Amino acid sequence: MDPLSLIADVTGVEVKLSGTTARLLVAIILGYPYALLILRFISRLSLPAQHAIHGAVGSLLIVWVFGLEAAIHPLGQILMCYAILKAMPGTLRSVQIIFTLSMGHLFYVYYAFATSEILGDIDADVSAPMCIVMCKMVSIAFDLYDGVREKRHHADEIPSTPARISLQDSTSDVLSTEGDAEGEEVVDSAPVGTVKVAPPLHATECKGVRRRIEKLPGPLAFLAWAVFPIGAVVGPYMAFAQYRAYTDGSLFAQDDSFGVAPKAGAPKLAPPERTMAVVRVLAWCAAHALAFHIGSSFFPDSYWNDPAFYELPFFSRLFVVCATYRIRLYKYVLVWFLVEGSAIVCGIGLKGWAVGPQDRLVPDWDAYSNTRPLDLLFCYNFKIIVEVWHCKANDFLKIYVFKRLMFLKNKHISLAVSMVWLAAWHGLYAGYYVTFATEMVLIVCEAAIKQRLDQYLGKERPYALEVAGRVFFFFVTLAAWTFALIPFCLITWERTWIVWHSLYYYGFIACFLIIALDKVLPRPRRPRPPKADDSKKDK
Repeated sequence: MDPLSLIADVTGVEVKLSGTTARLLVAIILGYPYALLILRFISRLSLPAQHAIHGAVGSLLIVWVFGLEAAIHPLGQILMCYAILKAMPGTLRSVQIIFTLSMGHLFYVYYAFATSEILGDIDADVSAPMCIVMCKMVSIAFDLYDGVREKRHHADEIPSTPARISLQDSTSDVLSTEGDAEGEEVVDSAPVGTVKVAPPLHATECKGVRRRIEKLPGPLAFLAWAVFPIGAVVGPYMAFAQYRAYTDGSLFAQDDSFGVAPKAGAPKLAPPERTMAVVRVLAWCAAHALAFHIGSSFFPDSYWNDPAFYELPFFSRLFVVCATYRIRLYKYVLVWFLVEGSAIVCGIGLKGWAVGPQDRLVPDWDAYSNTRPLDLLFCYNFKIIVEVWHCKANDFLKIYVFKRLMFLKNKHISLAVSMVWLAAWHGLYAGYYVTFATEMVLIVCEAAIKQRLDQYLGKERPYALEVAGRVFFFFVTLAAWTFALIPFCLITWERTWIVWHSLYYYGFIACFLIIALDKVLPRPRRPRPPKADDSKKDK
């Protein structure tokens, strides 16, 4: 029986979705009973048996949702990349070949399976799992390359001083080493947080799993990780080290509720804690589903073609656009939360352990988290948006694209190339490229404003002024991000141009004024440092 007909018979609510989209949603929901099956049965089997079951179920799930003709593409890419890594494990050439072929294959899928859209609502197709498979193949190629290079480096020379981890921001994964032979900056999976001294190089961090691998996994483990049923059809992507730590039990080294013996004196993860984490995620899922349903009922897709919208005053149109285009993103958040909940149920959503109140270790369930809704709702700059929206894609972008462009020796060029790649990863529609190009301009303008405010008002400002500034920039960021999201939602240039024209291109006008004023206005003079005494010079 068709899933939509079954839902309509049970609930009495007619659901207007295509067959592929309906099967995709059913596949995501089936992750919950499968997660319980993992806990009660599959996790007690041997590792080869676990890999075989995960690989078979994930492959069949992709075939059922998208059809055999379409499913050949992600499954074929997995086979192709494994053959390349088997022939050239841990080499730079294998990384280059896999990156190029994976992106080329993804472009072909976008071109071959592009669906007809109605006002930006694109039907689900096989490009969704292709995006995830592409990220996984590229990530394991880089992780294997880093692991083999590190193994060779330490075989030649053992460092005399331990490495130090310096994290540039809360989502950066950069491992800066001091005292090694080359003193270079090496990309790694350092956990979120500030750590002064690193543990042994091959140890698992207290929070987060080390990404580097030194040996190519077997074909069964490779396939099971690539098509792991929870997140197989929509993601998010997961490093192989996370899957390996999950299946061999090392991910739960602090806990015995998953059938793994805990360390001496380690805290236990009580089942209610995991249950509350799932309830919290599903509550956010229901809230976003309700907001999306209400917002879509008040402002349906046809509203943007209604002359009544263009007859509204400017600020009324701006308010409607800011509200509705933010709500349009909730359909993605809904799917992300559904996947995150099933990942927490089976345990693979455990990222590690964080220090809680009274120095007590508490579980961190952010391994599959793709957004932080409260931070996103009240964000007041683009840095926060990057940190809390589509987190896994941004992590991949930082670790495997942006940080790998260090040879360009120019942060702005690296950022531009990364944004072009991110737009291409989303699809071939012009709206994606316009969105990320617009965001780049807005980020540059935001940096100019912040620099000016720090120069004129100082970095440490009164509390009342700081609060007022955050409230003001909350509305500025909301309007700016909405302006950039319009082409992402409408995906075509013609539709974007109509809506931008109705808003008098306020985003571009504001950016032009900010850049022009930044070039024209004088900068405050910096105080000169006091001159040294002649006596000190003589000494």
